[in-house]
Amino acid sequence: MRCFVLGCRNDFHCYKYSGETPSKFSVHRFPIDLERRMAWLEAIARAENRELNIDTINFKAIRICSNHFPESDFILVKDRTMLCKTAVPTLFGADAVEKGQPFSTESTEDSQSIPPPVRIRKSPKEAETKTKALIDGVLGCVRKRDQKKPSQTNTLFRLEKFPHVCRLCLKAPKTETEVMIPLDDTDNMMDGISVGQFISEILPADATLEQSLQQFLPNKICLPCLELLKFFAKFRCKITIAHLLMNSLVELKQHKTSLPLVDLFKTKSDLVKTVITDLGLCRRSRYGVRDLLREFPRYDLASFQGFDTQEVKNEKQNDKDNFSDGEKELAPEEVIPKQENEKDLVEELADYPVESSMIYAEECTVEELNELTKVNPDLLVMDSSNDYPTFKKEKPPAKSKYGGKKLDQPLQCPKCRYSTPYQRNFETHQEVHKKREARVYACKHPGCTEVFNTRSEYKRHGPMAHKAYICDHCGLKMSTQSELKNHLARHLHKLEHPCPYCERRHNTKMDLRNHIRYMHLSRVGYQCKICQMSFSRKYIMQEHMATHSNSYAYPCTLCDKKFNVKKYLKSHISTVHERNRLPCRYCSVTYDRNYKLNNHIESAHGIQVRFVCDVCVMTYNSQDKLDVHMARHNQPHEMECGRCLTAFTSKDLLNSHPCITYR
Repeated sequence: MRCFVLGCRNDFHCYKYSGETPSKFSVHRFPIDLERRMAWLEAIARAENRELNIDTINFKAIRICSNHFPESDFILVKDRTMLCKTAVPTLFGADAVEKGQPFSTESTEDSQSIPPPVRIRKSPKEAETKTKALIDGVLGCVRKRDQKKPSQTNTLFRLEKFPHVCRLCLKAPKTETEVMIPLDDTDNMMDGISVGQFISEILPADATLEQSLQQFLPNKICLPCLELLKFFAKFRCKITIAHLLMNSLVELKQHKTSLPLVDLFKTKSDLVKTVITDLGLCRRSRYGVRDLLREFPRYDLASFQGFDTQEVKNEKQNDKDNFSDGEKELAPEEVIPKQENEKDLVEELADYPVESSMIYAEECTVEELNELTKVNPDLLVMDSSNDYPTFKKEKPPAKSKYGGKKLDQPLQCPKCRYSTPYQRNFETHQEVHKKREARVYACKHPGCTEVFNTRSEYKRHGPMAHKAYICDHCGLKMSTQSELKNHLARHLHKLEHPCPYCERRHNTKMDLRNHIRYMHLSRVGYQCKICQMSFSRKYIMQEHMATHSNSYAYPCTLCDKKFNVKKYLKSHISTVHERNRLPCRYCSVTYDRNYKLNNHIESAHGIQVRFVCDVCVMTYNSQDKLDVHMARHNQPHEMECGRCLTAFTSKDLLNSHPCITYR
């Protein structure tokens, strides 16, 4: 880590690795106090003639050495040399030596004569730096004098400096060095006139003073007020252009002349386009006055008769009252020939010059559009609106990328929808297919040598073969982060997701969704092709299909029996070889099946252990569970059948499903 000053060569860590004797300097952090920190930065920036941005500096990682502070800035505290709290770095360049000591070590206590001056040749950059430091020092003295200068007056209103104040906010400059703009200065945002003339234009007549008394008013303006004045000038220019555009449209309707609109786009093109973009009046980025003239008949203004004010209404009422009995009031069609005016306007705009390669359709019917496309089938129709379709430019004929003669019949690719009339383009396209078919995708996981022909197989292999998410509780590996999240939720066993159809609760939303899908919703199941029996899940159907086959792939290792289903083998080992028996709670009898045990308890001991629903024949081991089940039959959900308790996604499926009839 080096010293933050650019000209300093002190490295704070080089002596740890080089073995050299460290120099006698100390390292200091930048102060936490914002004012002191800014004072340090201003001193360094002034000395090095550079700009320092406080927002881009990491003050926790920068240091400054003691060579940039004079010896008077250090004090001795408990046998330790400490830097004063008011110290500011002032020694830079050749003066920055150990604790600010000069280069010469000769004692000057005995010398009574003044030594001759030594001429040192300084670089222009160093001279410029010292000049800037001198100017900043002088300005700093002026600022301190202005800040310490007490107020001489004790008036109620702060107008003691008038007229030496701002023309708009009437505030005097805080310091003598604050910049004030004279009213004689001109600005482009104010139409090239001076600031004073612009203020006089926007003021009403009763707020304007006589010319002979103008000399007693303030003749300057502060910078914040000037920015507000510029914003007002921009807004005034914006509403001016907007009104000029509206006036041109009214002139186009009333006098059937497009000269004001064309002149506006020609003389003030940049301002008009800026205002249109700012107000969002155009749906395209490229437009012109021709586009506006072409679609003007489609605007409401073309057929609008004007808003009736109260005076116009009164005049019409007076005219009706003044009609005599023999006079007849004119019909609205006779007063304003609306259709004739519109036809004349459309004919005049049709004569306006347009591009030769562009064809426009104004108020065309569907039959006319079909005739145009039949005559010239290369025209492409673009629906700019439902009522007024516009034709796009004619596309140039397709050219070959590689040259060659155009064939009479286009060549169609047998593997995709690509077709081209050029032989070279077709061959290049076929080479692209060959490259894609010959490309292989190798797994990038370290130690894996799998290679795949398609990208989909490669994407599927990664999460399945290389599981990167491991559970901290049981060590199980998973493919995705969502699987790990659901697995951890099952470890917590909070059961936060209850089923809306029954009282069962689940740990995750996915478990609840699967429960509703397989236990409550009616859906097309998996049907056995041999006995036509249906199942809710595919793996259950596969186990059932294995019972129809004659292949016994699961032999018992303890005897000669074989089974075609794995669960039958497990049941055989449990009951025959391991002899897992179910004892009776009321006597010493044991059984190998649960249904045999229940039959024994009910017949021998007279205790009911199976509670059967008389609607859907569901069996429960307690009366409480049966009561909850019967409540579902009595009060089913909106899309749930009250008899078979099957849920549906629509009322049509609910009404048309074949329900059970056990009663």
